[in-house]
Amino acid sequence: MSLKPIGDRVLVRPDVPDDVSEAGLVIVRTYEEAEVSGTIAAIGPGGRCPACRGGLRSDLEVGDRVVFAAESGTDVAYDSVTYLMLSEDQILGIVEDE
Repeated sequence: MSLKPIGDRVLVRPDVPDDVSEAGLVIVRTYEEAEVSGTIAAIGPGGRCPACRGGLRSDLEVGDRVVFAAESGTDVAYDSVTYLMLSEDQILGIVEDE
């Protein structure tokens, strides 16, 4: 069994920030400091376009590292892992290595 997004939704595995500093202190994060990046785990087939009779092209691929606003998406727990389900338009950009 697998979890496949529908429409223009994207399943992202959020990056988990370190909760302990190098000195051993526990870091307490506020909502505003929440991590806003992750790796795409699955992509839906795309939004529907009645005028073009099919799905819309996506610039995203599974494995891409992306950034998104902290308040975006919905938490989805699946197979002991917490993912974030986002609409494609909630993704702000792709992180590319130089």
